[in-house]
Amino acid sequence: MRHFSRRFRIRVKVRTLALHTIALTSCTGAVKAQPQAGSPLSGSPLSGRPWGNVPSGSSLLCLDGECQPAISKVIFFDRPAYRLTDGRTEAIIVPEIGRIMSYGKVGGPNLLWNAPTTKGVDWGWKNYGGDKNWLAPQSDWPVTQGKGWPPDTAFDGQPHQIEVLSGGKLQLTSPLSANTGMRFVRTLYYADNG
Repeated sequence: MRHFSRRFRIRVKVRTLALHTIALTSCTGAVKAQPQAGSPLSGSPLSGRPWGNVPSGSSLLCLDGECQPAISKVIFFDRPAYRLTDGRTEAIIVPEIGRIMSYGKVGGPNLLWNAPTTKGVDWGWKNYGGDKNWLAPQSDWPVTQGKGWPPDTAFDGQPHQIEVLSGGKLQLTSPLSANTGMRFVRTLYYADNG
């Protein structure tokens, strides 16, 4: 189990559909979510170009017991992405690379490492940073995928399908792995009990 600023649970179940459920903390108290200077959604310190833009009307006002998670489409590092927020924290999911690229307090720093921009550089496998799924243990990769490195591209690097589910949930589904016959399905949501 991994822990971030508050409760950020990750549960993995493996076989034909591997379930990776992330329960983010729920909202309590009055909070207004708006991107602030220096946040990934307001501008990039690396390039001066926007990492993402939040559509107008996407701010969220949460009152005790009334907060519902909000999902909006954004741009993150020039890629289409989804923003899942409870008004206090936010996660940015980039289906094109199958990763959660940002998690932290709204307007605060990203708690997930992101690789510096490497445009025009191709080293084969690309480590974008963020949160990703790999089949574990890695020591079994020579058996499960016929090589020890790089990771199976179906799980890391290929576009994933994303679906907005009811109740403020996002579902991220990897392609089917030619090596293992498996795929990862991750459901991301804010936990009811914070």
